[in-house]
Amino acid sequence: MSGRLRITGGELARRLIDVPAAADRGALRPTADKVREALFASLQQRHGLDGRVVADVCCGSGALGFEALSRGAASCVFVDVDRRTLAAARDNARALGVVARCRFVVDDGARFLRGSAAGFDLILCDPPYAQALDDGWRNGLAAAVRPGGVVVVERAARERGRDPPPGALLPGLSVVDERRYGDTRVVVAVRVAERPIALVATGLGATDAGATDAGAQEAGMATTTTATSTTSTMSTTGARGRQSAAVYPGSFDPLTNGHIDIIERGLRMFDRLVVAVANNPQKTHFFSAAERIDLVLRSVGPRPGLEIEAFDGLVVDFARKNGVNVLLRGVRAVSDFEYEFQLAGMNRKLSGVETVFMATSEESFYVASRLVREVASFGGDVSTMVPPPVLQALTDRYRQKVGDKAR
Repeated sequence: MSGRLRITGGELARRLIDVPAAADRGALRPTADKVREALFASLQQRHGLDGRVVADVCCGSGALGFEALSRGAASCVFVDVDRRTLAAARDNARALGVVARCRFVVDDGARFLRGSAAGFDLILCDPPYAQALDDGWRNGLAAAVRPGGVVVVERAARERGRDPPPGALLPGLSVVDERRYGDTRVVVAVRVAERPIALVATGLGATDAGATDAGAQEAGMATTTTATSTTSTMSTTGARGRQSAAVYPGSFDPLTNGHIDIIERGLRMFDRLVVAVANNPQKTHFFSAAERIDLVLRSVGPRPGLEIEAFDGLVVDFARKNGVNVLLRGVRAVSDFEYEFQLAGMNRKLSGVETVFMATSEESFYVASRLVREVASFGGDVSTMVPPPVLQALTDRYRQKVGDKAR
């Protein structure tokens, strides 16, 4: 064995597990205690772990899976391609007294996931940093997580520029958080709705939607997952025509009922709607990008065709990276339209991306995020202007600010 790790929380907190000898050869890279502690605190708070069915893929010592079991997960499947490593994880489960809630599978991680159709509430995926997250991995992750389930992928922070952007890294899923802990980058994504998955041979045209992934592998094809909410033209062209899609950008700081109105009507208008949460490092935001994404997800709920993702830079660049050529913008008054009309012309000139304007409903035409923050800061009632999760978040944040001033 190569050392010991500590379980950081839950009923098994402070218990120790052994690190397999593969770590000595550099073939295994255990996730640090502080990273696991921060990650699972966030997962438990935002998504809940009680009763979850979990997969720990490329499990190594099993530390990630044991953290989930310690915090209330019902069961965990531990997957690793190395038999000796998996035997060490099984020994750790026995020592912790949780072996009855565990299953151990010797298999390639991507292949295991592709054969586990919508079987897991939470997938913890920590492949070797040197191993690219190719189409096989991305097929598996999209296929194996249940609607409403969560996928966590750990990568090297130095690979941030070389890996695809988060939305392309995990197609078919909505990225809700991305954090860096030292040399470790953690991406958290949610499968927000039931998504019909079609396998497409990269560069070879669409295959029969009923063809098996194993058959494609035997034919030597690289496969990629596509769904109705991502790269949809590949999976549907020829079947029912190209799907309509739009990006709805904004700071959503905070999300208001006016925003909700545009999102719901946008989902009726477009097959796919990407809510793009602006994360401008030059601007001080009231809520962080991760908090705003979480508030949108909790306020709107899982919807077919809905994706939520943070972006920085030009919105037209973000749209094109996501295969979208339409922006959706809400307009409240003539003063809004003058600015938006000018902006739409600039975006079209820069990229050819078009803009669709949608009039805000009469119930919300006066609501603006800036005004909501201002009224809430003085203790005013904004309950008719924002959804309940946002109201609670505002209340908690201003209560915290008052407490900080008192100290």
